[in-house]
Amino acid sequence: MNATNLLDNMDGTAAISVLGIAGTILSICLLNNTNNINNINVASLLIIIGILIGFLVFNWPKAKIYMGDSGSMFLGFIIAMWGIKYIWNLDSLLPNVTYHWIVPFILIAVIYCLPILDTSITFLKRILHHRSPLLGGKDHTTHHLIYLGLTNTQVLLLMIFISILNFLVSYFFIININQLNSFFYLGIFTYLIIIFAFLLYASFTHIEKSYPNEKNKKITDI
Repeated sequence: MNATNLLDNMDGTAAISVLGIAGTILSICLLNNTNNINNINVASLLIIIGILIGFLVFNWPKAKIYMGDSGSMFLGFIIAMWGIKYIWNLDSLLPNVTYHWIVPFILIAVIYCLPILDTSITFLKRILHHRSPLLGGKDHTTHHLIYLGLTNTQVLLLMIFISILNFLVSYFFIININQLNSFFYLGIFTYLIIIFAFLLYASFTHIEKSYPNEKNKKITDI
């Protein structure tokens, strides 16, 4: 839940992340098992998506309004609830389908990869620098994409691109759930590793901009 709050560190980042997750879950629900989805649940997904689209109009760089902790924590709670209800308990979507126990783990990793990877990489970097993982700073993956030369808008476009890929991978995974094999799992694992490696590389580049007081120190010297 707090991963969404941590990702709310630049204009539009949290909203784009949650919008991608909500859109993916809604699409999987509607395209695969419409009869088993309560109308209220679909309505809740549509409402959140509509709110986020309207919010992004004013939160797009340069933002006129901001989400804040209350908004990001609420959205984090909502997407966590959806993840448990629809993805972790995949039987609610696919009641008559037999699948490997690892499938929900993979779907969660793909659909929620942006907040999961941002939090994991940021915490790892802070621990390596002997800092509290809970101490805020401009050392998130999104900040480091800026340090690499991207603009705020380009970072959001990259997040949208990754969210679309996450949707395609997740949906393809679901529709082929009865035909999964080792190559399928290897392909998804490779996809996640590529995203992780890219964000990890970005996060350990220009480290002096994250921790300006340590620009002359190495990690091993701290």
